[in-house]
Amino acid sequence: MAIFFASDKVRNELESLERRINEKNYPTGFIKERNDKICSILRLMISNPEHWDKRTPFNIEHIANAFMDFVGDEGVVEDGLNMIFAVLLRFCIEEHSNNPSELSNDYQFLKAFAIDNINKFEEASRSQVNYALHSMHLAIFRKLIHSGNFKALQDFTAAQRSAEQLKNDWDIIINEKQKEINQLQKTLTNQKDAFNFVGLYSGFESLGRVKNEQLIWARRFLLGLGIAVPVMIIISSIYFIFFGKGINSLKDLMPMIPSLSLSIILIYYFRVALGNYNNIRAQIVQIDLRKSLCQFIQNYAEYSSKIKTKDSNLLDKFEDIIFSNIMPSEDKIPSSFDGLAQIASLISAVKNKA
Repeated sequence: MAIFFASDKVRNELESLERRINEKNYPTGFIKERNDKICSILRLMISNPEHWDKRTPFNIEHIANAFMDFVGDEGVVEDGLNMIFAVLLRFCIEEHSNNPSELSNDYQFLKAFAIDNINKFEEASRSQVNYALHSMHLAIFRKLIHSGNFKALQDFTAAQRSAEQLKNDWDIIINEKQKEINQLQKTLTNQKDAFNFVGLYSGFESLGRVKNEQLIWARRFLLGLGIAVPVMIIISSIYFIFFGKGINSLKDLMPMIPSLSLSIILIYYFRVALGNYNNIRAQIVQIDLRKSLCQFIQNYAEYSSKIKTKDSNLLDKFEDIIFSNIMPSEDKIPSSFDGLAQIASLISAVKNKA
């Protein structure tokens, strides 16, 4: 970036020019408005010279020296301010062209003033104003596209397109490979699932289905006994009340022995069925537990083998659970024939008393 406005010499010359212009008093009209706009532009250049050095390289290169000659001329205030305005207009238009922000109102007013009063400038300054308004943009653009920076930008753009195309090609290839990898991973996962305790898990799965069917029948049988027991008691009570002859001796109770015995047997079998139903439910819970253990034990074994390489009894507890009996309390479940001896003894005692 060329240093022009930021130099002390240029700053001093611009301050001197502004001071000399302000010393002149002009009535309202073209000259006063022109001088006000010249002073406004000079103050902007003095207050922020680095900005103008950065934004106006074209005019700095082409008219900076001529501009300083005009500024340093002692008689410029008398008859050269039209040319000063024209040169400053060129700097302003280039600065706004290189400024990414929106056009300011001051710039719009400056441009409108130049267009509206174009005929009030003499031929030389009018030529500069017309150039600034109509031709300078094209000259700046032609210089830009033939500069090394623009060529570097073109090369960068071409490289960017090539990189984007290469990226797209690689994305397609990567997506295809990713699909293949996912398919292989799925296949390996299926193979792992197929051989990872599959026999043991399948056995528990089959046993679970059997136990679920048994649970359904046990529930139905339990419900049937639950209905049969009160029905039998009600029927016996109705028969004894409406068709009995009263209780005068133990012999009068003999007709009730069969129904009473049947009720006791049904109650006993209800107890057996209830125990069997609860037992089947407990077995299903145990089977589900073993199925869950089968799903994680391989990873558990691999992990444990790394941290307990010297532990030979690593899976003892697991094996005890997996291969243990699914009957949690087999000795506490009543058999179908338990208690028949007690029922027979009760019947014999009633017959002897009769």
